[in-house]
Amino acid sequence: MTQLLIGGLRSGHDQLVRAALAAEGLDARVLEPCDGAALAAGRAVLARGHCNPVYYLAGALVRSLQTAARDHGAEARAIAASHALVSVGSCGPCRFASYAGEYRRAAAAAGFAGLPVLSLEQTAPTPTPGLSAAGLHLGARTLARLTRALLLADVLEAAAGRARLDASDAAAVDGVVRQARAVLAHALAARAPLRPALGALRRQLAALPRRVPASGGAGRPRVRARITRELFAALSDGEPQHDVARWLERRDVDVTLPTVADWLLYPCWQARGPVGPRAVLARRAERLVTRLHRGAAAALGLPATLPDLDDLATLAAPHYAPALRGGMGHLEVATYLACARDASADLVVSIKPFGCLPSSALSDGVLPALARTRRPVWVALETTGDATAQLESRLELALDQARSRLAQGPARPGVSRSSQSSPPRARRSDTT
Repeated sequence: MTQLLIGGLRSGHDQLVRAALAAEGLDARVLEPCDGAALAAGRAVLARGHCNPVYYLAGALVRSLQTAARDHGAEARAIAASHALVSVGSCGPCRFASYAGEYRRAAAAAGFAGLPVLSLEQTAPTPTPGLSAAGLHLGARTLARLTRALLLADVLEAAAGRARLDASDAAAVDGVVRQARAVLAHALAARAPLRPALGALRRQLAALPRRVPASGGAGRPRVRARITRELFAALSDGEPQHDVARWLERRDVDVTLPTVADWLLYPCWQARGPVGPRAVLARRAERLVTRLHRGAAAALGLPATLPDLDDLATLAAPHYAPALRGGMGHLEVATYLACARDASADLVVSIKPFGCLPSSALSDGVLPALARTRRPVWVALETTGDATAQLESRLELALDQARSRLAQGPARPGVSRSSQSSPPRARRSDTT
């Protein structure tokens, strides 16, 4: 049987996707971590100029194949014939569409020529000969299991972030969530009910000791940060995006992350249109995502909030045509405008790999102009795998600016920054 190597999403999502595939009787395991060693391995086998998550994932793939060859005492040719990479893909002007070929090239450069690289396409997750040959038949049942696993991972991530915010020991929260994820993975693989494990996690998180505010700190407003990302960066965590969310959390910032649910709903919204088979399937997929997300969030006592993509398109339309495709399209611009309108964030951080064309060339050309007259501070961070100190310095400056604005008073929905600030000082006359 072919062993499927799972990678390309956040670590928690990869683990639950592996469990969902195990429920289908497939042999799957998660790639080795996307860390500094993976980055070095990826750079050693690929040319320069790619988005940095490609190097991390290619390096993790190479290291996983090398580990399999060492553990089994097998030749590289045999390992390539008995394994396959399963990752996610997309299409359009975003270069994300071309990276399956880079993973094949990386495997070949490391001696594992012929390794199958299989993509679960965001816009059309349909069966392909390669997926079928590996035993992965994308029927409705399998797609529902994979969707449930992804949304469950989203909700676990949100619950962990919420608990770490006020916990006296963030590591204790991580330990509880790690154990719960393992229990949920076992339940997914065994096709067992998930609610008992979710209920137990909710009780465990509620029982953790809370942090006592420092003297004089009670009532001090906390900065709220909304992270928005280019498509590839939105699907990764940890070192590929410099662990920005954890960096902010350690500075007492309430962080809202983008979700894989956003990534699933966006192509459904794109497929809407005249009544037809494609539009009907898109509506069904939307309902499935909404229902599964709502159920998992309710079990953990979290608000079941998903983006209203029609509202976001209306917000973005005067500044960025929603019909433009590539990456996350108009959603970066729309997310910032929604945060400004609803006063739901004090800081908006846009993370993208170096060289992301849709995000850097388009969104970054629009957002600086919009941010000049709106309350939330906006900062774009390009990730390369290097220059962490420089990135953190820019983020520190943006956070300080957000704190300064927050000290002037809380933001009010629908009010621009200029109308909330003090009146400008009168200019001194040029004549005396």
